[in-house]
Amino acid sequence: MTQNQKSQGQETAPENTTDMRRRKFLKTSAAAGALTITGVPFIGNAVAAKTTTWKIQTSWPGGIGLEVFKDWCNGIAEKTGGELAFKPFGAKDVVGEFQLFDAVKNGVLDAMNPFTLYWAGRMPLAVFLSSYPLGLRNPHEWDTFYYGLGGLELAREAFGKMGLHFVGPIHHGPNIIHSKVPIRSIDDFRGRKMRLPGGMVAEVFQAAGAKTTLLPGSEIFPALEKGTIDVADYVGPAI
Repeated sequence: MTQNQKSQGQETAPENTTDMRRRKFLKTSAAAGALTITGVPFIGNAVAAKTTTWKIQTSWPGGIGLEVFKDWCNGIAEKTGGELAFKPFGAKDVVGEFQLFDAVKNGVLDAMNPFTLYWAGRMPLAVFLSSYPLGLRNPHEWDTFYYGLGGLELAREAFGKMGLHFVGPIHHGPNIIHSKVPIRSIDDFRGRKMRLPGGMVAEVFQAAGAKTTLLPGSEIFPALEKGTIDVADYVGPAI
């Protein structure tokens, strides 16, 4: 309705509840941290007149992790009735993996799907938002932590202090050890050059005698191949 029509005394129709929910979704879902949005109330709505496109980068450099991420992004437009779309980028496509946090905060990217452990230095809580030594292993355990024991609220509070919004977790399998040398006991880590994501995880292996270094996931295989590192903690070999 135009301003002129309003001035002639015509009443504006009440705002559609679905439209209000859509705008609220757009305002509050500036994604940071591990991303997942389920149960969005816009599935099946007519395609919106205008689509807002967000640039979102993941920490997955390839393999099944990147494929699943892109498939998920490609389904967002349908789930929001065409009002929101995600343009996915793999690791390092726009910025380096360690620059994701600031890229979202500064508007270079609109959202990210990272490994939160990379920011343990500036956000110690980040260690407990993903896999850690002697920690949670199975999806149902993480669901209990996030949705039953207040983990989601803790994560959102921590990211909120950084000017970002944590949408929710995405599960992946337990990390495994990739090694060029036999590892048969904890003593075999002593003196080995080992890639770790930082924080408490690195401290545990440092206590075992490993010489730890921080590398993004996309650089692990080349580092093992060249002998820059002997051992790496990371997800499955399919990556």
